Amino acid sequence: MLNTLLFLIGLIGLITGIVLTPTPVPGTTLLIIVSVGLLIHSSSRAEKLIRALRHRYDALNRLFTKFEDLAHPKSKKVGETLKKTRPK
Repeated sequence: MLNTLLFLIGLIGLITGIVLTPTPVPGTTLLIIVSVGLLIHSSSRAEKLIRALRHRYDALNRLFTKFEDLAHPKSKKVGETLKKTRPK
């Protein structure tokens, strides 16, 4: 139940972040990263998909790696979750 709720929140956040990216609303990149973190945490399929995308697109991998290192200590769980998707 909780995983389903987290998955839905992550999906809604991801869609909202993608829609708001071209607008001057601040924090859309952060919204996308946190939403992807929720999706990864709640779904092994999402984790595998993000790992494959990071392997294929170097720019995406650099963005995720940068955010992993910059994650605030209070949101360290997001950084740890993103580290699970590093390409092997």
